[in-house]
Amino acid sequence: LQTFIRQLHFYGFRKLDAQNGGWSFVHKNFRKDKPELVSEIRRKTRSESGANGAATQVEVQQLRSQVAKLQGVVEDLRTQLDSV
Repeated sequence: LQTFIRQLHFYGFRKLDAQNGGWSFVHKNFRKDKPELVSEIRRKTRSESGANGAATQVEVQQLRSQVAKLQGVVEDLRTQLDSV
């Protein structure tokens, strides 16, 4: 079931509030009165999803730098704790 829901998300369907113990999904191009719109439903590509969710190389480098600093802080705190 989770795989099916993941596929719906890949195609742009969004879950509505659960009603009567079931789920409902909606897509702007999936309409009972407009069957011609179904051909407009396309699976999202990596570039489409990457534009919103993927980190840039600069962001990755900044995060790595922050992690390194935090690791130093943790090590300092461990040293202080050991000496107490």
